[in-house]
Amino acid sequence: MNRKPGLSASALSIAFIGAVTLWAWPQIPDGRQLVIHWDAAGNPNGYASKGWALLLLPILALAIALLLAVIPPIDPRRVNLARSGKP
Repeated sequence: MNRKPGLSASALSIAFIGAVTLWAWPQIPDGRQLVIHWDAAGNPNGYASKGWALLLLPILALAIALLLAVIPPIDPRRVNLARSGKP
């Protein structure tokens, strides 16, 4: 099973998210609280510091990409995973 396209797409996505984070960092004043969660009516109900709000998404994307890159080689049923690659 070829995982290279998926890993390449993940790397490009993470690079884009990182670039947006680097662009946004100087735009937001230090000490500012950013909205990170809204309720069902669209009202903000969760806030975080600049660092936490801006770094959460790139770190989460990187962690998920690494997890998905590591799991297939250690999967005890990787033969079934390889067989399902064609469909």
